[in-house]
Amino acid sequence: MNATHNITDGTGQSLAPRVVKDTVTAILHAIIFHRYFNNVKPQEQTALGITYIAVDSPEVHNQVEEKAQAFAAMFQGEGLREQVDLTLLFQEKRAKKAWFGKQDDASWEKWVISITPRAVQNEREYQHLKPGFEAQLLESLHTVIRITGEYKDHIPPITSQSTNPFPFQVCNI
Repeated sequence: MNATHNITDGTGQSLAPRVVKDTVTAILHAIIFHRYFNNVKPQEQTALGITYIAVDSPEVHNQVEEKAQAFAAMFQGEGLREQVDLTLLFQEKRAKKAWFGKQDDASWEKWVISITPRAVQNEREYQHLKPGFEAQLLESLHTVIRITGEYKDHIPPITSQSTNPFPFQVCNI
């Protein structure tokens, strides 16, 4: 692993459960767009009134939606009170030095999105807190742009002709 980036410097975003999915979806799409090394068509999407860019690929869209929905489901109900991390790993396929020449996935970049649930009692309180949720998302998107622009030296050379030479994996770690 060459680089680890925390979107919120480890402090976590404090979010109402109903905005977790949209927030995580936007952040994941922004990171993937900036690390998807292929000739891609950008697609504008909107979350919490903020427009962000995503890779125009049904495969990427479906994978992000599935993972964001599963992650957001953890925040439903009354049980969860602590910070939860969602991790995005970028990997490269390396040939294993073994008898049968199988491939090994080696992670070269890790992104951590930390979310802490924020209880919201009613619609009035939500409307009062909504600008803060929007500001947190906007700050996270700015962080993604800053990090992807500044940190490039650790990115491995592209040695594959595949559509996406560096597959990604989204998981809770």
